Amino acid sequence: MQLSAMDRLTAHAAWPRASVRLRLAWVGSVAVLVLLVVMAYQWRSAIVAAWPPSARAYADFGLHPDTERDP
Repeated sequence: MQLSAMDRLTAHAAWPRASVRLRLAWVGSVAVLVLLVVMAYQWRSAIVAAWPPSARAYADFGLHPDTERDP
């Protein structure tokens, strides 16, 4: 029995379901990215003290780290 093109298209889902491993990889990647952003915000004074050119990047985001005090 020969299937028509429409029958073949409707026989398969348009989007295959993502595997559990792929979803966990995405969740893990987003979690690591959020953690890095939080750490860069939390320790911005120490980062600017160790690498002064980073103060310009913080200023671009409207963050002005207080480099006078100890973190």
